[in-house]
Amino acid sequence: MPEDPDEILTLNGDEVSRLPARPFRAGLFGETREAALQTLIERPPEVLPGGQMEPGADDPPRFALLRREMPVGGWSLDHLLVDQRGVLTLVETKLAENPEARREVVGQIMEYAANARALWGNGRARELAQEYWSRSGGKNVDDVLRDRLGMEPDNLWALVDRNLRDGWIRLIIAADELSPEVRRIIEYLNEEMETTPSPPCATPSCPSSSPASCA
Repeated sequence: MPEDPDEILTLNGDEVSRLPARPFRAGLFGETREAALQTLIERPPEVLPGGQMEPGADDPPRFALLRREMPVGGWSLDHLLVDQRGVLTLVETKLAENPEARREVVGQIMEYAANARALWGNGRARELAQEYWSRSGGKNVDDVLRDRLGMEPDNLWALVDRNLRDGWIRLIIAADELSPEVRRIIEYLNEEMETTPSPPCATPSCPSSSPASCA
């Protein structure tokens, strides 16, 4: 007799509900696994653990989606997010079975970052984000930022432009599994960035942000 599949238990008061577990490798949302991973990040950016990026921070990064498939240097970045300090966060998704999930993806996302600094400043990131949200249900990106981050959009975009000029960008590689080689490269970059000063805060009382290279 086959074993029962794993279950996920959800507790709502005294009521327990059981849901069948579904491994990520089986796919989600009726999509391919890579598309499902991208959708997970798009729908609730909270899946990116800001608290792990800045352990012990009073106000760790909170993210809002600016755009999927963000054009940059003739290519397209999977996701462009922004946090409450106006630090742009570049997210590239790869599956372990994808050959580019090895060392190539590190060079790829760093190339995106180098081009972003030159191509997205002076309000261009705002224009591209608005273009995306206008197509995605006729929303205004400033309303999305106000709702998700509680920030006045003009102030936040001013921080985005200033951080871009100063080279403050966060890089995230999202994968179902990282090879040891890629993990070592990312850990090395994170360690090197720990000696870099923090970017400016949105308000004088906010805590400093940690370096802008994470995965």
